[in-house]
Amino acid sequence: MLEAAADHTGSFDRLVTEVTPPLLRFLVRQCGSQELAEDLAQETWLRVWRSRHAYVAGAKFRTWLYRIAVNTHLNRLRSESYRHAASLDAETVDGGGPLSATIEDVAWPAPSARLEAAELAARVRRAVDALPPTQRAAVLLFRFEGLSYEDIAATLDLSLQAVKSLLNRAKSRLHVLLADEATTTDPARSEHGDRR
Repeated sequence: MLEAAADHTGSFDRLVTEVTPPLLRFLVRQCGSQELAEDLAQETWLRVWRSRHAYVAGAKFRTWLYRIAVNTHLNRLRSESYRHAASLDAETVDGGGPLSATIEDVAWPAPSARLEAAELAARVRRAVDALPPTQRAAVLLFRFEGLSYEDIAATLDLSLQAVKSLLNRAKSRLHVLLADEATTTDPARSEHGDRR
């Protein structure tokens, strides 16, 4: 980024080429739409270009970039007054395929177990989709992008304690959402009060 900030020929293009794939994966998970993610990525890079001279050498570039991307997405949500679902079908950070495929492709001894795994993946996907945008961003940055609490704090412009609290609230909310959905989708559980 320092070379791009110094306007070295081709350095910004190389940076965009190298960093766009993980940025795009994050944005697809965050907004739930490949098309919208591509728009947000383009807008993020435009903001990076405009702010390149303000980049501080001591800052982690990835943290700075994701902060711009999260703010770009949150601004879009505010301006359009709608929410897109996060996608757990987007590629994982390690390139190992989507989370749902990871869950669904596990070799189970019985087809019924595979069906249960697919249903679980769908329930988790819906629960993450239902989180507020900031909680969803924190979960995605932590779980799928592998950012530390400190990097998430810098990305979302929050204190370290606020990030821990945000992730804890998201985890609690996910537990409630998953328990509620399990009760509503499995009549046998709701009749017997079994919420596992």
